[in-house]
Amino acid sequence: GAQTLPNECYIVRDGVRIQAKVHRVFQWFHGDHLLKLSGGGGGVGRSSERDVQAVWDDVYVNEVVSLDAAREVYKVAIDPETREIDWEATRVLRGSTGETG
Repeated sequence: GAQTLPNECYIVRDGVRIQAKVHRVFQWFHGDHLLKLSGGGGGVGRSSERDVQAVWDDVYVNEVVSLDAAREVYKVAIDPETREIDWEATRVLRGSTGETG
């Protein structure tokens, strides 16, 4: 993906984060919580090269991507009123006049 996201693990005890290190044994107490921050997703390749129709599907069918993220992360322009892909604007966002997926 386009962003570097954290990959950290904490024990939250009485509202305080205690960083947990890999391959260490920790004593757990009643009320402790595990907080795992990770990039998730495990996507492959550049987000700006994702299939344009798949991005549209994630905006309107799967409802997991916002219009802003479609434009900023995936470089896909979608008209919010017509819900149509703006192919020319998408080509410009992606910096080419070639294939857009």
